[in-house]
Amino acid sequence: MTQLRLFYEAPPETIWITFSENALWWSRSASPPAVSDDGSKVRAVDGEWSCLDAEGNVLSTDRLRGSLLATMGYRGTICKVKEEGYVLDKIAGRTSPKAAAAEQARSQLIEATRGLIEDLHWNDFETYADLLFREAGWKRLGVLGKTAKNIDLELLSPITGEKALVQVKSRASKKTFLDYVDRLNGADAAARGFFVVHSPDEGLEELAAGSGDLYFIGPDRLAELAIDYGLVNWLLEKHA
Repeated sequence: MTQLRLFYEAPPETIWITFSENALWWSRSASPPAVSDDGSKVRAVDGEWSCLDAEGNVLSTDRLRGSLLATMGYRGTICKVKEEGYVLDKIAGRTSPKAAAAEQARSQLIEATRGLIEDLHWNDFETYADLLFREAGWKRLGVLGKTAKNIDLELLSPITGEKALVQVKSRASKKTFLDYVDRLNGADAAARGFFVVHSPDEGLEELAAGSGDLYFIGPDRLAELAIDYGLVNWLLEKHA
């Protein structure tokens, strides 16, 4: 009876949701329900179903609370959503106060961690880069800093067999970067290139952005990875 009443009586401003293709979809319904040729009752959507929030981001299920996803196990057809406020916030692209506070704290941690990385001696920075790639699953093939000119790390992905050539610089100019690009072009064509620097000259990041398949890892990304891979304590010990 509750399901029938919701279908017939829910006002047009009611938001309906469902889950499909690993995403949450939402819509509003036109009113009132209509009768199809076969006698079944159909309530048309006002507009169309959408899996995007107000900011244009996909409402993918891997970014939704488990308590909301549990609704997918409901055995009936229509039910009231217990996580109503959370769903409305997600559709509107709003961040909850707790999530906003956590994001602010993370931003402050990234900024502080970046400062720790920028203070590293070049030798310690090469060690940090080595630890970073190891935590990411890469296996070092060459001796740190001694593999070849302009190549500080030679790496291998144990799972895919992919090779990588890494240049690690505490400070770097555009010329240093371009020299590495030339060196990489003459190296193993199947190897992926990484250029890692914590204090790039002005304009270097913009130059690297247009360098094709070469991966540039600058100070902000280095700080994020330190947090993601649990290397902040190592940095604190080096800074103490």
